[in-house]
Amino acid sequence: MRRLFISSLALLISACGGGANSGNDNTDTQDDKQTQNCTAVAADVNWNALLNGNASKLSEYRLFQNPCNPTSEPNARGLAYDLSVPLFTDYASKYRFVFVPPGKKAQYDATEAFEFPVGSVLSKTFSLPSDTEDRGFDKENLIETRLLIKRDSGWVALPYVWNADKTDAVLTTSGTSVSSVIEHQDQSYSFNYGVPTFAQCTTCHQYNPGGNKDYQTDEEGRHLDAQQRYIKTGVNDNWFVVNANGDFIFDENNQKISSKPVEKESAYFSPIGPKARYLNSDFDYGSGAENQLQKWISEGLLSAIDDTSIDSTPTFHDDVSVDSLTLQQLDDNAKAWLDINCAHCHRLEGTASNTAFKSDFWSSTHTYDGTCREAVSGADGAISTIMIPGDAINSLVFHRLNTTEAGDLMPPLGRALIHQEGTALIRRWLDTQTGGCP
Repeated sequence: MRRLFISSLALLISACGGGANSGNDNTDTQDDKQTQNCTAVAADVNWNALLNGNASKLSEYRLFQNPCNPTSEPNARGLAYDLSVPLFTDYASKYRFVFVPPGKKAQYDATEAFEFPVGSVLSKTFSLPSDTEDRGFDKENLIETRLLIKRDSGWVALPYVWNADKTDAVLTTSGTSVSSVIEHQDQSYSFNYGVPTFAQCTTCHQYNPGGNKDYQTDEEGRHLDAQQRYIKTGVNDNWFVVNANGDFIFDENNQKISSKPVEKESAYFSPIGPKARYLNSDFDYGSGAENQLQKWISEGLLSAIDDTSIDSTPTFHDDVSVDSLTLQQLDDNAKAWLDINCAHCHRLEGTASNTAFKSDFWSSTHTYDGTCREAVSGADGAISTIMIPGDAINSLVFHRLNTTEAGDLMPPLGRALIHQEGTALIRRWLDTQTGGCP
């Protein structure tokens, strides 16, 4: 897997600075939006409003210089970013920005989302082009801007839906549906774009450090997880059998270790995208491509990183030719795509931890990822094996990615269309594997 080696000098850069001129090159205003509602606002983010309540309108937070354009020119302490592998949402364009309060910095984490200080904001705007081959703010229909705000009590998810004249976005926690038409690869799709409810946001963003607690019992009465493995406690990276109260009882050799209670952590709301492996890639901030992690550090938004070798995923977008990928590239791309699109739920710490399918970046291929395993739920008639090497058509993972039927499609939230390119990637990846299932 490709790794980027960052020089210690670059990583020690910590000069504070605003991101007011950072972002993409999209047009600031549309010709038909030249109204007083779309005039420039103060250059300072309204940090107090972000911390002290849920504003009824997006503009009240003053995140962007032009309140009618959440796709460029963030105010001070804001910076655009992108992910090397996108989470698919009906071919919508996504415009991401991070905002960190003055005098504070996010803390690096090698595997999970960064630890952001209170007051931080992650903004993601969803905008639908008429044709996916012709994108840009002035050619798209603004749908929603989702904010994740870090408050004293933790992260809060607030979806703002843009009004008809696109002069502001209104807080809509109960969700809504937007009738939409989009053209992709010379084919027209009519569908209802779904803005999630507050509760639906929690479904995908919930992180449970304790993992799956739905224990099963083996023939000797020892407690196992849904994958028939001993429960992982994080102690010396070993697997231990534990009882229902979380006490250590026996190791894998049935030797008693300790009866000391395990301290259980409660599940909490966590961002999905801003992880080092997805940000260890280049982004054009207007003056040429720059590594995003270095940019975050130089802008004073992220503390210096001691690691000199940081994991990165291959860049996968819809224009990548799946058929041209080597077997190793295919494996790397499929692993990254499943990680960003599925693993927020399908991991030990996710809401689907009780299933036999784990797709997080660290899962071992053919050991913990559902290969030749029968589905705990969601099987469709004869298709019940999660992944069959060499046979995508009869693999449940491919089937659930390649459908729009309610109750069958995966992910169950966030899409009404099939991601043709992502599904083609997973199909070829499965078809090129060998061994089959017994």
